[in-house]
Amino acid sequence: MKHFFVAFFLCFACSVAMAQSTTNKGAEKEVTVDTSIDKKDGKKVTQKQIIIEDGNGKEKVISLRITEGGATEISIVEEGKVQNFRLNGTAEEIEAEMKKLGIEIEALSKEMESSTRKSMKMDTSSPNDSTKVKMGGVEIIIHEKREKKMDNEENEEEIEEKVIVKDCKETCEKDARHKTKNSMRFVLLDIGINTYHQNGSFEYTGNAADMRLIQGKSLDWVLHIFRHRIGLYKNIVNLQYGVGVNFNNYHFSEPITLVKNTTPLEIVVNDAVEYRKNKLYASYLHLPLMLNLETNPRKKSRSFHLSGGMYGAVLLASRTKQCLDDDDADAIIRRDDYHLNSFRYGVGGQIGYGPINFYANYSLRPLFQDKAGGTLNELYPLSVGLSILGF
Repeated sequence: MKHFFVAFFLCFACSVAMAQSTTNKGAEKEVTVDTSIDKKDGKKVTQKQIIIEDGNGKEKVISLRITEGGATEISIVEEGKVQNFRLNGTAEEIEAEMKKLGIEIEALSKEMESSTRKSMKMDTSSPNDSTKVKMGGVEIIIHEKREKKMDNEENEEEIEEKVIVKDCKETCEKDARHKTKNSMRFVLLDIGINTYHQNGSFEYTGNAADMRLIQGKSLDWVLHIFRHRIGLYKNIVNLQYGVGVNFNNYHFSEPITLVKNTTPLEIVVNDAVEYRKNKLYASYLHLPLMLNLETNPRKKSRSFHLSGGMYGAVLLASRTKQCLDDDDADAIIRRDDYHLNSFRYGVGGQIGYGPINFYANYSLRPLFQDKAGGTLNELYPLSVGLSILGF
């Protein structure tokens, strides 16, 4: 019961920090630019994407594909609707045509004349926000670093979140009896891949068909802040529980955009844009409870491990990130819950021998709430991977 209240307090502190950062956010204008050479005709191709968000959370996304000596393709996404245009002429002529469409972009006529200028970061005068929570000998710091970036004469603010875990206790007593019967370890790490299935199949239908993933980039991280083991029977059978933070990345293979503040959740497909990175990120407070079997508790390096049980997960933060280039400095980040389930539970397990251990976690609740609508409510998360720093 004590650890339950500790986990609840940590979740509450993280939620307050998130609420404060969301409240402070106002209207913004973000621009990202990418330049490449077309492999077919060798002409320079410039891709631009501008996102304009008003105070009510509504946003307009304008994507441009400018081909040297050719036409300019324009795509406008607003309130879930897509408009495509194709214009010819100089940058000034195109800008004049766009104004007729109700679009004004100050930096368009400048084209890429300032692209050679170096990007520079400048810390804002506002203080950085951080939340500290202490649990026994562990101190958790959730730090938000606010930076202003100046690139192509456009100012934008980016919030970088960091979770820092400090072990404030001295090393536990090296008593053999303490290690076996009642042992605790801090800062353990699991890394794997994320996926989800729809009715037992990885072939998606309905509006879930646009949610296909790039599996190699959809990484799953579990940072176990601490794990506690209690011996039940001769240290062969043990009870394990702990607290951790689960970082989930879902990289989409399709050029989709999840639209904020929509019920049901709107998914817009924009084939006019090629994203180098397009992902949904969600972090959870991870609370596992498992029964563990050790065939050789005296020598863990020569022991076969088998664990199985349940876990709970509480949503801490979520956002989407889109990049036209590999440089994260030009990333477009949108913060919203996207109707993700705020609480998940499921089954998990580990199997291995010595220092090599594999894990799997399967959620018994879907990734999205019923409010998301359609077949999105049928997507159930699954993660598998390797314990890098095991218990």
